[in-house]
This record gives sequence, structure tokens and C-alpha cells, in this order.
Amino acid sequence: MTKTAGGHPQWLPVVGNTGRPGWTDLVATDAVRAGNGLTTLEAKDKRARSVRASFKSLERANLIRFARSEGKRGDFENYDLLDERGSSGEQQLYKVPGLKEPLTTLPSGFVLNSWIHVLEDSELALLLMIACGIGSLPGPFVSIPAETRLLHYGIGRDPYSRARKTLELFGLLNVEEVKRHRDGKTEGGENHFLHKFQLRREGFDEEALPTVIAILKEQLART
Repeated sequence: MTKTAGGHPQWLPVVGNTGRPGWTDLVATDAVRAGNGLTTLEAKDKRARSVRASFKSLERANLIRFARSEGKRGDFENYDLLDERGSSGEQQLYKVPGLKEPLTTLPSGFVLNSWIHVLEDSELALLLMIACGIGSLPGPFVSIPAETRLLHYGIGRDPYSRARKTLELFGLLNVEEVKRHRDGKTEGGENHFLHKFQLRREGFDEEALPTVIAILKEQLART
């Protein structure tokens, strides 16, 4: 796809060929060949079906727009990526950000070491919130009030509590509990439920799956 600032991305086809890769070459699934003879379903066909289902979900979320009427396989090859911010409820095409536009970034290992595939949705949302940091209280660390977290990031209390503990356990997040005694009990004060967060970028350098398996086995051994 294009990387030119202000340009509209040109996306890959669902299924690639020898001259050009497709989404089926990039998605991570456990799909394997199934059936025999006329009922054979190749692994790449399963991956393609998964990609098309994902496209439909993106369409329902107003993140992509098909240029033709849906329902035919070829329609999935002709679509526009939409800007999730929109404008007054209207759809706008996504444009590659310029150098002066604010961006939210995550360490490259988030994708290259497959963390994106092992983390749950709430954990991914919390990572993105901390990387973004908009709405945080002043200071070098990210500390976002509950109202802001829920209203602007859509992360409720329970998913937030579980996600931050898991991300800290996996070594992806440094967490400093605010206004708490050493025994874990909270002190008084309006911000006593807030925590200070910082991405632990070196944690993303580790391969996700073996790291998570080792940590979970260690936790199970303690129970």
C-alpha cells in the first residue's frame, strides 16, 4: 500500500498470486486442508473465508466501504478504507498521516513477535490507550481517570482491571499503583483508584507465544 502522506492506501487482494501477495498470505490461522476429491477445501480457501468475514465486520463498523454491491466474491477486492473519526457522521476516506500529524505507535515487536495474536481485545485496547495517552493527568507516566477511560476509550472497570494485571504479568507494562499502602489497601483521595502506566517496550522484543506459555505454566504451578 502507499506510504505517501495524504495519499489513499491501495490494499492487497484477498488471495494473492506469484507476482503479488494477498491477505491470505499474511493472516495467522490454524486452517488446514480438509476433505477429499470434490469436497476438498484448501487451507488458503479457509483463510480467504476468514478474511472476507473480517471485511464484513469492518464494513459493519464503518471502517471500510465496498465500491460495488456486496454478495459477490469479486466485490471484496474493491473497497475503500475509511477514516474511523469521520466528520459529523459522514464517511471519509482514510489518508496516510503526514509527518506533523500526531500518531500513536507501538513497538514493532507488537506485530513481528505476534503479540497482536495472543492478547485479548481488552488487553489490546488498554495497550492502545496507554500508547495514545490522550486524557492523561500531567506527568511523565500515563494516568487516565475512569470517566475518560470509559467515555473516550470504551474500557469498563472489570476489563481494565483484568487487562492491566495480565499485561504487567506478561512483561509489557510497568504499573505503579497510586495512593496505596504497601499492603495494597487504598488511601483516601479522589484519585486513589488511578494507576501510573508505562509501556515496557523491551517486553515486545520477546516472542509472544513461548513467553505467554511459560508465564501461564509458572502461574499454574503456584496454584
